[in-house]
Amino acid sequence: MRSELIKGPAPRRSRGPLLTILGSGVGIPQADRNAPGLLLTDMKKKLYFLIDCGSGSLRQIVRSGTHYTQVSHLFLSHLHVDHAAGVPALFQAFSLKMDPPPHFLNIFGPPGTHTFCEAIVQNVFPYLEERITFNVAEVEEGRVVAGSNWQVVCTKVDHFSIKAVAYRFEIGDKAFVYSGDTAPCENLKRLATEADLLVYECSYMDDAPQDQLRGHSTPSQVAELAQASKVEKLCLTHFYPETAKREKEILQIVRDKFSGEVLLAQDLLQIAF
Repeated sequence: MRSELIKGPAPRRSRGPLLTILGSGVGIPQADRNAPGLLLTDMKKKLYFLIDCGSGSLRQIVRSGTHYTQVSHLFLSHLHVDHAAGVPALFQAFSLKMDPPPHFLNIFGPPGTHTFCEAIVQNVFPYLEERITFNVAEVEEGRVVAGSNWQVVCTKVDHFSIKAVAYRFEIGDKAFVYSGDTAPCENLKRLATEADLLVYECSYMDDAPQDQLRGHSTPSQVAELAQASKVEKLCLTHFYPETAKREKEILQIVRDKFSGEVLLAQDLLQIAF
């Protein structure tokens, strides 16, 4: 199957699983790329999952056509600011919704997530404590949560020395995997096996300095892992500004090593799978 370069958002609606790229960028502000975040929905099953929540994610949810109060689960891959800075804004928005009772949110993330969330409502914005309730589960390996004909599992990945996880979302007979931030590792390769869709960070090019590459991935590494895992569709995201300027080169590198469909993430791109 020939790979394709996606140059802009292509909104679609689907009764099955639909992934919206809320942010395809990083912590460095870019005019056309929000900080990291994904929205996974299945209207038929009434699933509304927010995956990472970088700055601006809340506005991107609204722009995608979903009301933010529909979000019931938040999955954090790790607690770096570019992936989690939008959490206080999310709590604030939930606290302002007009209809009681307070909004309830299920939150999942690596060790440290509970302390992070509690600090937001107890130490930084204590007025939120009476307006939002949440349950935090700290996860590193295995099943995270499950429902009727769907489940989420996770595994530890290699992002410098911090706690970080990748997630696999299985809805019916469909599977979507999100790498979070990571260097290539066997855990991610195993988690992504035969996934319908793999969204994998591609922070730097292959010629980047080695100190940058220790906790991130390059186009060659992304393509090799996706091919080895027999992934059907691959979406690259988390582009630093210098990487984002080399889209055609990225695509050519990935085409040489991966035989499936290739997408380069853009904000508000929607992918049915």
